[in-house]
Amino acid sequence: MKKEKLSFVIASDHTDRGKRISQAIAEFLNAQGHKGIIYDKDCGPQDDFPLIAKGAVEKICSGEVNRAILIGGSGSGMAMVANKFKGIRAAVVGNPDDMRHIARRDFPNVICLPAWNFDPGLAVHLIRTWLTTPPSREPKYLRRLEEIKSIEEQNFK
Repeated sequence: MKKEKLSFVIASDHTDRGKRISQAIAEFLNAQGHKGIIYDKDCGPQDDFPLIAKGAVEKICSGEVNRAILIGGSGSGMAMVANKFKGIRAAVVGNPDDMRHIARRDFPNVICLPAWNFDPGLAVHLIRTWLTTPPSREPKYLRRLEEIKSIEEQNFK
């Protein structure tokens, strides 16, 4: 069975100095046959991560890409912004065990990674884990996904 090739937008604020993490992820994705696009908004220490996260997530909402990887200091601010959009399920992930559980049970379409003291090799390992962990088809996880969608319908009018 042929694996689906996905497109990703990768966005980071100034904490990903020199785009070390972003570049490593894009190179990995492209080498795997996926499409990894680095979000082209340059930013400095005074730029606001909410605008960067917003611009990247809008690419999912428009259908331009399938998924997003957002990189910020702790990753949590990026996740807060991403989860303001209907249909977005963003999670902050910092280790492989959490990534396996999140990928399997929570059906994320956005992963938020920390940049502070974070190794690009670990970031690539996390993305590899995301891509290779099949989502669960267990009824309780599918039910929870439907519950999330129901909450979205109530709150995103």
